[in-house]
Amino acid sequence: MSQQKEECELALADATRPLIKQIEAMALAAAAQQEQQAAADALEQARCRDAEAAAAEARDAQRSAQARAQTSDGLLRAAKQAVAAAGATAAELAGTLDAERRRAAALAAEKSSLEERLGTAQAAAARQFGGRLWLTQLLAHLPYSASSFSQSHASEPLNLDP
Repeated sequence: MSQQKEECELALADATRPLIKQIEAMALAAAAQQEQQAAADALEQARCRDAEAAAAEARDAQRSAQARAQTSDGLLRAAKQAVAAAGATAAELAGTLDAERRRAAALAAEKSSLEERLGTAQAAAARQFGGRLWLTQLLAHLPYSASSFSQSHASEPLNLDP
């Protein structure tokens, strides 16, 4: 019986050997698959961390861009207000300039009229008084105001003798 037992054991060992090899191969494949899955999980986690970091950077960039846009909007509104104020000031100054030009033209016309009247008066006085010296002195001071004439010639007696 012992021989039979040994034969059975040998037959059983020969029969189970392919199964054991198959089980060992499956265990090696499972271990390799676990390693691959662990590597894939680590890669996926790294990609998730990178994506989260990129999303955080994008949010920060968006906040920064929005802040710059708000600042730019404020500056644009201020610039538009300044342009409007400058336009109003320019219109006001243009009106003032036109008024001053009209005033200058009126003063120039008045001056021309006064010079013409002075020339006429001088010519009439020269004809009437025959160009006497005292008249020439009097007429020389006519373009000045009456107060400047009286102040500069207050000490000089006016000789009205012909």
